[in-house]
Amino acid sequence: MAKVRVRKDTNKLFIDFQHQGLRFREQTLLADTAKNRKQLQMLVQRMDAEMLLNDFDYAAFFPGSSNLKKLSESVAANQRATEGEIVTPLFLDFADQWFQESKIQWRSSHTRNVVSILDSSLKPAFKNTRMAEITKADILAARTKMAKRRGRGASGLMAPKTINSHLTILRMIMTEASERFEFDNPYRNIKPLKLQKVHIR
Repeated sequence: MAKVRVRKDTNKLFIDFQHQGLRFREQTLLADTAKNRKQLQMLVQRMDAEMLLNDFDYAAFFPGSSNLKKLSESVAANQRATEGEIVTPLFLDFADQWFQESKIQWRSSHTRNVVSILDSSLKPAFKNTRMAEITKADILAARTKMAKRRGRGASGLMAPKTINSHLTILRMIMTEASERFEFDNPYRNIKPLKLQKVHIR
């Protein structure tokens, strides 16, 4: 059921309610008076009645609300789940989660190295892409972009060994995500770059 509440810092009324499994708060400019509470209570009763009949139109009650985007994203995610599509976290979010879960196994020097790889290469490459939406083509494109970056290789560009170390972190993240969320790992069959042989005289 929707409820009329008051913000103590502003003494303004707001409506607090749940819809489609999400909690929403809609602020008003109405001060906390008996008249205003009665006015909002009538609105709340209409909301409850429509939600009970599964006929509640959020936009009709709160046009222009910033919560409409939150609601539409939830509806889209539920629709994808209903259709059998795997809904997975964004790369940025899962990479951070993987890092927090994994770093207890690492030395401090390796931890700093992984942070550098995530921040300089992997997060910029995949940004807000969902884990299950990353393709083999995306990974190869990211590798090609790394090969064009300035680095300490003989050519003045990023060395194959360095690129391989960056992609090893990506492979670990993709493997963990594919096992956890049960989707095909796009990293499969991607071989590391061949390293240049060093001739010792």
